[in-house]
Amino acid sequence: MENTIISLYALIPFLASAAHIPQLRKAIISTPEELKGVSFMAWGVWWSCSLISLFYGLFHLGDIYFIIVSSVTLFWNSVFISLMSYKIYFKRVDSDAQYIPAE
Repeated sequence: MENTIISLYALIPFLASAAHIPQLRKAIISTPEELKGVSFMAWGVWWSCSLISLFYGLFHLGDIYFIIVSSVTLFWNSVFISLMSYKIYFKRVDSDAQYIPAE
């Protein structure tokens, strides 16, 4: 039974990656206005929990599986937050700049 649980736990990074890919694909094709409905607060909380879990694994548990799972989740959360930030804040600034009339 223990080996089964360990084997299933080792699948989590792959499952987490597979679950994040559709979110990223949707975010990539979305306009900044469409992404405004996405909660930065929720993604920030998930990112923080992943970071705390990673540190807990590194400094308290020392469990390599736990560290890998936490790292993968932190990575995908970071990628999504970075993409949202870029598209909402930086792309909007770029698109606003295009509409400034020349004097």
